[in-house]
Amino acid sequence: MSEVIEMILILIIVTLCFLMIPFNLQPNAVIEARRKFEIFIRLYDKPYRYNVPDLKQVMVSGQIAQERGSPLDKFVIESKSAEMKDAIIFSRAKRSLFIPDYLPKVVDWREKNVVPTVKSQGNCGACWAISVVDTISSLSAIKQKQSNVTDLCIEKVINCAGNGNFGCDGGDTCRLLEWLQDERIELSTLSDCLSIQSHKNGSDCEFQKAGNREFISVERFSCVSLVDREHLMLRYLATRGPIVAAVNAISWQYYLGGVVQYHCESRYDDLNHAVEIVGYNLENSIPYYWVKNSWGTAFGDHGYIKIEIGKNLCGIANRVSFIELV
Repeated sequence: MSEVIEMILILIIVTLCFLMIPFNLQPNAVIEARRKFEIFIRLYDKPYRYNVPDLKQVMVSGQIAQERGSPLDKFVIESKSAEMKDAIIFSRAKRSLFIPDYLPKVVDWREKNVVPTVKSQGNCGACWAISVVDTISSLSAIKQKQSNVTDLCIEKVINCAGNGNFGCDGGDTCRLLEWLQDERIELSTLSDCLSIQSHKNGSDCEFQKAGNREFISVERFSCVSLVDREHLMLRYLATRGPIVAAVNAISWQYYLGGVVQYHCESRYDDLNHAVEIVGYNLENSIPYYWVKNSWGTAFGDHGYIKIEIGKNLCGIANRVSFIELV
């Protein structure tokens, strides 16, 4: 009998211990996200810089978000062009795009051979420069009606751009465009860049200034929020050419294909990457943008990712740049 009582007492003590100890059977979200991110880093051999020890704050590919509280209006240039007027009806309540018949249902500037090849930034956080310079290359080819695009010297811009940009340690698309415009920088072709480096054994930071002749230089640009106004992005893509956008690319590490429709945060403060948007498709059951990344052709769809239109997914409409060349 004493043995039974002793066994009961032991069971009671063990039960009380379990009731007193708080268990957390759910995996820690931050630890789990960090584990998956480390797997991605090893898989693609892509080490990144961290701003603070929180995965959400990772500088994914070098786009330094604008300082909290600083005015975005510094970079806003209101377009007086009829091309930019709100001629497309947009329903904010339903978040639906109603596209008129005269807007093409499919636009893909790659079909015109005016989009440079996908770049691989490797260990260099230079998406801010790659996206802008490649977009300028595209717009130059379109303006000059070239049958093939001419690559421009991205490395020189990475190494030399001022105005608060830090080379492979990060930069900002809007600050880069402001620097290119204010300094009247004439961008070199890739062949010229390689020729200079072969003779001088290093990066040359002396840029030619825009003169009274043909050159590739930024005349003006916009850097605006088009949240709930993505129709303006479609309009520009259809009538002018590719555009630059800042995005939140944290979740892109898991992208294998298809159209991104969910699980891609859109907060302005979470922008951490920069890309070139080269077209769209409104005929698909889920309309999407064609977004050119800079993680090499092994990423996604041969270096591209499809983002659903109309939801500001991944913050794609938070900070958009339209560029006009001289």
